Amino acid sequence: MSEVAYVLVYDLPSENHNIFGAPHVNNLVRNTRVTSTYLLHSLGVQCTESVILVPRENAGRVNSVIENVMENYRRLWNQIREMGLRIEIDPLIRVIQISGEQFNTFRELAERRLRERIEEAITRLERLSEEIHEITEEGKRRQIRRRLTVERREWLEISAIARELGINLSGDFTRVIELIDEALGGL
Repeated sequence: MSEVAYVLVYDLPSENHNIFGAPHVNNLVRNTRVTSTYLLHSLGVQCTESVILVPRENAGRVNSVIENVMENYRRLWNQIREMGLRIEIDPLIRVIQISGEQFNTFRELAERRLRERIEEAITRLERLSEEIHEITEEGKRRQIRRRLTVERREWLEISAIARELGINLSGDFTRVIELIDEALGGL
């Protein structure tokens, strides 16, 4: 049985623990978690909260991305130790090869999750397009432009990965990109 794809399962230390109550420590942990989650999600499409379906084409990147995440947490651990805190910060990341029926099951989950995210994005972007003409402050407009530009790039990347996994939502992805472009045009 040869692998069709991979499932990446992770549990990253979160700032939602009392031990990270000090605001500066809380922010360090949060920033590390957000950055690391973004790196892991760059490998594939999210199926559930901490499960990513990774296409075979991205197999070569998996180890380097995981090593980057582990390095992020080593740096965090060193920063926290320098503050005199003794807290264990140990991310759990596992990669499982899947094939056949397993792949189909995870692909269904990923497609469902993508549909939900697309619907949320369309609703938010339609609302933004209606309200954009009311935003007059240039700093705020520039901030929205930057955020939309990043979001557009992310949706294009997700669309490409979805295609690699055999998830055909191209019309939905196109609609999201069109709404982003419309909002950018209104800025």
